[in-house]
Amino acid sequence: MNNKKISDKIFFEEMEIRFKNDKNFFKKFLFDEILEINEKLKNAEKLKSNFISNIRNEIINPFTSIVGLANSIKSIAKKNKYEKIYVKVNL
Repeated sequence: MNNKKISDKIFFEEMEIRFKNDKNFFKKFLFDEILEINEKLKNAEKLKSNFISNIRNEIINPFTSIVGLANSIKSIAKKNKYEKIYVKVNL
């Protein structure tokens, strides 16, 4: 047997002994597991929010610059009456 199987076997034997001695042990154990999983989910949610926020900024900032440049070209084209340029640049 490898160490993982031995440690798993010992873990389950220990759990069985504790469960026999304390009937509420299983409930306590599950509650602790749920709390731990809940903390991991909260951390994952924070990481996801930060990631989306960063990606949004990475996409929005260049896009805003492109739109601003296109609007500048449109206004120059209107002033100089270059209708062909204005029509092509119109978003």
